[in-house]
This record gives sequence, C-alpha cells and structure tokens, in this order.
Amino acid sequence: MDRKIVQVMSKLYEENEVKFTIGDISTGWMRYNNAVRQGCVISQPLLITYIEELIARIRISGRGRGADRKLGYLAHADDSVLMAESNEEMEELLQV
Repeated sequence: MDRKIVQVMSKLYEENEVKFTIGDISTGWMRYNNAVRQGCVISQPLLITYIEELIARIRISGRGRGADRKLGYLAHADDSVLMAESNEEMEELLQV
C-alpha cells in the first residue's frame, strides 16, 4: 500500500475517543487507539485489507493445521480463528 495513503489513514485514527453508555450510566470520554471506528465508511475497507494481508502471510508461512488437512485460519467478517496442532505451532502462528 502506498506510504502516503497509510499516513493519511493513520491521521484519521489519531486521538480517538470513546464513551460507553449503559442505560442511564455513561463513562467519561476515554482515548482509544486500538481499532477502527464503528460506522466509519472507511472501516470496512481497512478491515478487509488487514485480514487479506494476515491470511496471505499465514498461507505463505505454511503454518497452521485443522483436522487432517492444512488449514491455518478461518475468517468471517471481523472474526478470525487460528488453528494449530501444538502449542509451539500456535506460538509461531501468533508471530505471523
């Protein structure tokens, strides 16, 4: 991805703040820099780009297994599952 695009996207997500409300109780505003903004039109393309890159890296690494065939991941929407035959292999997958 073009470096300039990455810089512009990064600026969009600097200094995010969130506030949680349950019923009549609300928290104060808190800084939150760990995820894409919900409802933002650019959130879905960012997530898809990230997940496609992650899946490609896992596939290239040759790690991960499921049942009797090689399958290092399952992905749907914003959920991902990594599968391995051992703790060591899982540690390797988590490093990808």
